[in-house]
Amino acid sequence: RTFTTPEKFFRRAESNPLFDYDQKLQGRANSLAELRNFLGDANASVAVLTGRGGIGKSKLIRQWVAEVSGWTALFKKETVPVSATTEQELNGDHYILIADDAHRQSDIDSLLQLVSDLKRDGKVIKVLLSCRPIGLQRLDAALSRSFDPTAVVRVRKLKRLSEADVRALAEEVLGPEHVQLAPYLVSVSRDTPLVTVIGGRLLRRDVAPTRDLPSAE
Repeated sequence: RTFTTPEKFFRRAESNPLFDYDQKLQGRANSLAELRNFLGDANASVAVLTGRGGIGKSKLIRQWVAEVSGWTALFKKETVPVSATTEQELNGDHYILIADDAHRQSDIDSLLQLVSDLKRDGKVIKVLLSCRPIGLQRLDAALSRSFDPTAVVRVRKLKRLSEADVRALAEEVLGPEHVQLAPYLVSVSRDTPLVTVIGGRLLRRDVAPTRDLPSAE
């Protein structure tokens, strides 16, 4: 199958001892609102979400999909290309198709063309593409071949979280027994929430010599 469910897509992180998506979403209220507006805009067919690696694109998407109702969300598998049988997986209506890290998928042109054809046939279907800035040019070229620019929504590029938001995330990951380490975790990970989560897990497991942190540059 070309697509998988959100549950199966995010299950890949469940067995990872250092990372998952279970933390509270911090500092992305405006981005969530943009995605909600995209879903409610009858003229918008595709949304593009950009941000560098580890900035929280997948976490944001997971939160958004969890609150969506009345739509079937499906994630495009990176390892399975769009084929002649892909359309058979979309035999219902009101679909959201998500290509996370779309810059790594070679068949985005085929996906967008399929969606364009299905919409022309009357199916209610939308696409969310997330990518790193380095892949945006290729996605833009693919979009220009299948959709009018007026049908494409550009979600504001995800930027670094505020220090208060990073601290809240650090404290949640560290837990009350290690909360005193939050300032150090914030100082080394404030650019990348992914590092905040992994760093917090490492500190909780005492992988790092926490007693030396106050003097360790």
